Amino acid sequence: MKPGFKQQALPSKKEAMRAVQNELKNLQMAVRINQMMTQQLIQQFQRTDRDVQNIVNILNDLQYRTLAMIEVAGTNKDQLDAKADELKLKDYNDASDREDAEKKYVPGDVVKADSIVIITSDAEGNKGIFRSKFKLSEANAPELQAALEGKKVGDRAKVTLNGLEHDIELVGIREETVPEVSVADVAVAAEAPTVGTLNAQPSA
Repeated sequence: MKPGFKQQALPSKKEAMRAVQNELKNLQMAVRINQMMTQQLIQQFQRTDRDVQNIVNILNDLQYRTLAMIEVAGTNKDQLDAKADELKLKDYNDASDREDAEKKYVPGDVVKADSIVIITSDAEGNKGIFRSKFKLSEANAPELQAALEGKKVGDRAKVTLNGLEHDIELVGIREETVPEVSVADVAVAAEAPTVGTLNAQPSA
């Protein structure tokens, strides 16, 4: 007599119904969680939108008040813009000088691949760059890097950034200083044991 295979018993109607009900409950729970998350996201976007709208309203109000002040006082708008740029430039230079002192940057003569550059630019629609200071190798803009490398302070270059042509002027070059190493530090380093060195043993 050949041995037979035991057939697995099929679930009863009650068990099958219970499994379906459990699946439905899990589905309902997942839907409720998704609804709650969606509602939270909508509320967050609504709050952000209200905040942005408030900022826009404040800026619009300031703009109109400034224009009204210019008109009432009979102030020349070009002179006002020039004075505002003068004050802005002073604050920028003060902040830049503090950064130079903190990070021990020194003035450079010619832009190299790893130089820190300070630029300004003119662009159509008054969308130029007032001032920007950054490490050239970290700019992630190959055309800008190629245009500035080898330049000296005062040199200009035309570069397209984000689809807008900028007439860029190089107004500053900074270089990172190499940390000074004393004779005592060199001596200590020479006497320190080499980490990770394997001593080969002659074979027998």
